[in-house]
Amino acid sequence: YDMIETLLHFGRIRNYSRVFSLLQPSPEVVSLFDQIIVLSEGHILYAGKIEEVEGYFADLGFRSPEFVDLADFLQLISTEDR
Repeated sequence: YDMIETLLHFGRIRNYSRVFSLLQPSPEVVSLFDQIIVLSEGHILYAGKIEEVEGYFADLGFRSPEFVDLADFLQLISTEDR
């Protein structure tokens, strides 16, 4: 968490774009991002604002189970076992 937060901070100061590739990020790390790209088997499932991702998947019929955080929900959506 601290490393990602530091990299995001310095990127914002210098107005740099930052790209991170993370496997199973924690909910705290996911909450740091403004934009997200969700991939599955090389295909983009979603690319856009983090605050719109749950609504996007809900419109497609994939609702987040109760008591599941966003990071875990996105992992569920992007795995083969859906």
